[in-house]
Amino acid sequence: MQNVSISVIVPIYNVENYLEKCLASLLAQTFQEFEIICIDDGSRDSSGAILDRIAGTSDKIRAFHTENQGLSMARNTGMTYARGEFITFVDSDDSVVPDYLEIMYNEMISNNSDLVACGRKAVPEITQWKKAGSPQIQRLEGDIFGRFCRREYRLGVEAMGVLYRKKLLPEAPYYPGIYYEDYCFFYTNFFNDINRISIINADMYMLTKSINSIMRSPFSEKKLDSSMTILREIHKNITNFDTKYHKAIYRRTHNNILHRTLRDMLLMTPGADRDALFERFQGVFISLVNDGTLKKSCMRLKYRVLVYAAKLLNPKLFQAVASKLN
Repeated sequence: MQNVSISVIVPIYNVENYLEKCLASLLAQTFQEFEIICIDDGSRDSSGAILDRIAGTSDKIRAFHTENQGLSMARNTGMTYARGEFITFVDSDDSVVPDYLEIMYNEMISNNSDLVACGRKAVPEITQWKKAGSPQIQRLEGDIFGRFCRREYRLGVEAMGVLYRKKLLPEAPYYPGIYYEDYCFFYTNFFNDINRISIINADMYMLTKSINSIMRSPFSEKKLDSSMTILREIHKNITNFDTKYHKAIYRRTHNNILHRTLRDMLLMTPGADRDALFERFQGVFISLVNDGTLKKSCMRLKYRVLVYAAKLLNPKLFQAVASKLN
């Protein structure tokens, strides 16, 4: 294989209807110094066979098959095999424009950035995308996290659509065994050594979520527990950041995670399953407030009201209050 500057890590799980087009979008890249590391995370459909067939046609693809351990472990495993100086993650039901790697790499080198991010766009299906061309680029340096807190630039917690300098990443960046793992990485391991970033103002990463994607799967006890684990991890690792940013971190994470959790529970069909999850949430919610993981002073008013409802009302009434507030 020729020189490898970028390692593209692709976790794979039950995406037989998307995988071929995803890999096709990567193999069509105008930039050539890259490898594709595919981690088949114990797929139960034909994804593994599709991967092996396509890998047999290109020396850019390195295929690995593991037992099912979840997205975090698949990404972490991919990191152990990565040979490139730079890392990017592409989900196996997504795709990228033809000059995605070229634009991201050129900006990384020319600006000596620690991170380059681009826009993401939700699309109904994978197709042949046009080149992004010469998009506008926002360059920032210095107090990167402070500027993030002041909303001087937009950067999501998600791993997709980002090119990382590998030496700045932990060996295993992603918290295993939970959903929404990007939050833990973003708020516990991310900004300490980053001094210069570039934001490319063009949609170059295309989100095409399969029916098996985590975001489309029904709300569950694991999703609830994952959200609560993230809140605990953020609280545990808050000392990684300057104290002047603690309130901003809590405000963003508390309110975003509580909003999503309540929204998804309320979208469930009324019945025993939803009642059980609300009762579980009520108990955990109170415990996180009591032990200081959740700061009432950093919550929106409606969630502060919910704290009192959680402490005073039975689960049925608490659920009714939550449905009015969210």
